[in-house]
Amino acid sequence: MAATIHSYFVGAVVTLAGAFTNPAGAAVDPSAVTFTLREPDATYTVYEFGVDAELIRDGVGLYHVDWTAAKAGMHCWGMAGTGTAQAVNEGEFEVEARCSVAP
Repeated sequence: MAATIHSYFVGAVVTLAGAFTNPAGAAVDPSAVTFTLREPDATYTVYEFGVDAELIRDGVGLYHVDWTAAKAGMHCWGMAGTGTAQAVNEGEFEVEARCSVAP
């Protein structure tokens, strides 16, 4: 089954969230969490938890980034955990330019 690609307009705030668990399925914090986003022009942004305030811990094993969409096109992101919870959460979303409607 294909994943659903969500669509937003330029200027929207997109919440990108990751959850990490141990092999038994219990929520656990990775030793390190890194968030990477690739914009349509191949610009990369990387945040590390504990270093960059944009990568927020919401609770045990739960993290998110609020991304303000500034460029139209396809965006791809990933949130990777290492050490105690080695996993990757990833996805993609489309950003569309707003159309201007004059009266």
